[in-house]
Amino acid sequence: MRTRKCLLVIGLIAMLVALLGFIRNRENKGLAGPVPALSKTARQSGVSSSDTSSDPVKTKVNRSRAVVPPSPEEIEAALARRLRAVHNARQIGLALFEFENNFGAFPNEETAAAVKQATGTTARLGAATANDCFYQLVAANILPVPDLFTWDDPGQDKDAHGLEKCTFSYLSGMTASGNSSRPLVVGPLVPGTQVFDRKALGGKAVVLRVDNSVSTVAIEEDGTVKLDGMDIFDPAQPFWGGSEPQIKWPEK
Repeated sequence: MRTRKCLLVIGLIAMLVALLGFIRNRENKGLAGPVPALSKTARQSGVSSSDTSSDPVKTKVNRSRAVVPPSPEEIEAALARRLRAVHNARQIGLALFEFENNFGAFPNEETAAAVKQATGTTARLGAATANDCFYQLVAANILPVPDLFTWDDPGQDKDAHGLEKCTFSYLSGMTASGNSSRPLVVGPLVPGTQVFDRKALGGKAVVLRVDNSVSTVAIEEDGTVKLDGMDIFDPAQPFWGGSEPQIKWPEK
């Protein structure tokens, strides 16, 4: 009797387990349901499923705003140009002071006539551009090296004066007796603007002042250079005395 009862209990348990497995299998099938076919719109948009396509979905990525950091070579080249710019700006500063001693002011329209008279040169002299103003130093036999007006390799191209290249901008209308902190030569300015080129010298601007000091200043993301929290060309700067600076850009 005990053996029969045990066998009966075991049989009932086995039947219950089988019944539960059957019910759970039916529920799972009901939840899954059939996989709908992809519509034409879905196929065109690139949507896929494991039943219809094994190819990965191709997504177009907009990289137009990606910031590409400069390479080590570009950083090294920018540093070399900046060092050249600082050195050349100092040489230009020394030449400007000698010129001022000889002609009473830094290069301008009036000194152009004085240089012409003093040297007898037949070259066209003026002060419309930075090239014109710097060429007065050459015409006056003060700065005979014509490749100091740039931080780039001079190359073969020459302007109307025979200068091999010019990339510095010149701030006209000053003398050595003015505010000693007033900028005199700056770079790299985008010609015709007060915006500095952030790429030319590795995000730095070179500034030669009336006291012949040369400094490098960080260029802001908007292309401006700030001194004491103000734009370097802001007439409110103490060294401008409320007047707009007279910028002479290099020839384009």
